[in-house]
Amino acid sequence: QLDTPVEGLREWLDAVRTAGIPCAVASSLDRRCMVEALDRMALSKYFKVFL
Repeated sequence: QLDTPVEGLREWLDAVRTAGIPCAVASSLDRRCMVEALDRMALSKYFKVFL
């Protein structure tokens, strides 16, 4: 179960978002599982597209 993002990821995503760069996430996980994992880590807000 994914619960903790890689160190520094949240800060990097904050910087990317502040710069106005849209982000997408791609994964081989089932979409539902991927979104649940991102939600648990409070990272969903950074992504516009989930592939």
